[in-house]
Amino acid sequence: MSGKSLEEDLREALDAVARAAETLSALDIERIDDSAEALALSSRDLKTAILTFEAIFLARGEKAPGQTPAPPLDSFGPLRLKKYPVTLVSELERELETFPPGADPKRLSQFNLLGLYFKLAETFRFVQWLGRRLTPRAGRRSSTAVPKLVAKTDVAKAAPPEPEAVAVERPEPTPPPAEILPPPPVAPSPAPARTVAPASVAPVAPRAPIDLAPFETRPEENGEQVSAEGLLVFHASVKGPSFAQRTENEDASCALPVKGGLTFAVASALPTSLGGRIAATFVTRTFCRLVATALESGLEPERAVSQAVVGTQQLLASMLRAILFAGNDSPALKTLRGSLPLENVVKILQNTLRPDDRLRHVKPALSATFVGGIVVEHEKAYVAHFVRVGPGAAEHKGKGGAQPLFLLGRGVDACLGPGPLGEAGLAGLEKTGGVEVLPGDLVAITTSGLVRGHEKGIFRVLHEVDPEFERRTGPATLARELLGKAVARSEAAAHQGRRVLDDCMALALLRVRHGTI
Repeated sequence: MSGKSLEEDLREALDAVARAAETLSALDIERIDDSAEALALSSRDLKTAILTFEAIFLARGEKAPGQTPAPPLDSFGPLRLKKYPVTLVSELERELETFPPGADPKRLSQFNLLGLYFKLAETFRFVQWLGRRLTPRAGRRSSTAVPKLVAKTDVAKAAPPEPEAVAVERPEPTPPPAEILPPPPVAPSPAPARTVAPASVAPVAPRAPIDLAPFETRPEENGEQVSAEGLLVFHASVKGPSFAQRTENEDASCALPVKGGLTFAVASALPTSLGGRIAATFVTRTFCRLVATALESGLEPERAVSQAVVGTQQLLASMLRAILFAGNDSPALKTLRGSLPLENVVKILQNTLRPDDRLRHVKPALSATFVGGIVVEHEKAYVAHFVRVGPGAAEHKGKGGAQPLFLLGRGVDACLGPGPLGEAGLAGLEKTGGVEVLPGDLVAITTSGLVRGHEKGIFRVLHEVDPEFERRTGPATLARELLGKAVARSEAAAHQGRRVLDDCMALALLRVRHGTI
């Protein structure tokens, strides 16, 4: 690399990526000869950026990822091929947003670095593929060039080409790092890495082990309490009443102290989603950790929350790719598989990333609905910012009574997860904007299980199960006690033929202590 600092090299690399993305966004793939010079410049920019990232990996004492299998571009149909530059640009821009200005390369998370690195590699592969199909200067098209986009049915008749590898030029490719998953907040560990999925369903060689065990451990099921800056939050999740017939709790909650306040979140597995329970735990913990990191880096609260939920979706996609990449014998795949046939599980995971119309009835894997946000100090009060993907509710109760921040009314298929459905859910992300919160106020967020099937709202339900809950500042298991009482009332109502609160439930209840401002 140059004699400049890594920070300067990274800044120039990110500028180069932005230039390449701009070129691709204006590309007409049916007239690529008109963009020959721009493609050459983009190829050089992308290669420079890749080499910069590999230098950063080296400086951090980490191994740069090796080549990864990828679907052959020659097998793409004309419509997919025409849209592919737009897809790549969108993915590059999303990854670029995760890099704060003036970022220290040695302090960035492995997920951030690997996320952009793999998108760079795929974009570089695509640009090189286009370059090989440019018309030679003599006016004849090269023998390997595609004279025009052909119908997908014509492509299907030919023998399928061998998968291409992502063409990242380096002396000796090395395998990806072993650490790939963010740990639970209670036990921090080295930042996770990120990798991509193989294109084939065929068995692959085992890679570094992937540990999903931290997301099977759920201390919030017993109820937890977190306090900071005059704020106190109780959170918990439960399996729900027996008539709901849930074999395990599929909801999750998390809360962490952050700069100036608290962040907290709840999530619920998308019904029938493979690994949905793990996803619910993953998204709550990851969101809270990303919010904390974003605030420490100086981002404004509203932007910190938005970036955290985007980052959480990207890390879910990375986790799915990493599970596939680790091989069919990996502990993570065995955890997800349970008693299901291996081939079916792999197809579900791959279908989540690249949906097949023949499997449209299958829900995406590792997907969950989500509500999360922060309450932080602001001037002489506090301000709350919340976001939501899918069903769930949020309320604020001050002197004027309870006010809904999010009503339930969202379709159940909106979710946070890997693949197109998760990206669509993120595109419809709902935000509350800044909500002033004063000493003595309460804020509550919950998954749909506590508020579905009636129009009472969170605080009314909680008041029915415990009329004194608003005055209580303990015990630490308060949220768990409230949910337990709600389940007991639901069981009693079921004996009278009324079934309400018929699902798993997660609750986070925040109190602003008096005299804290």
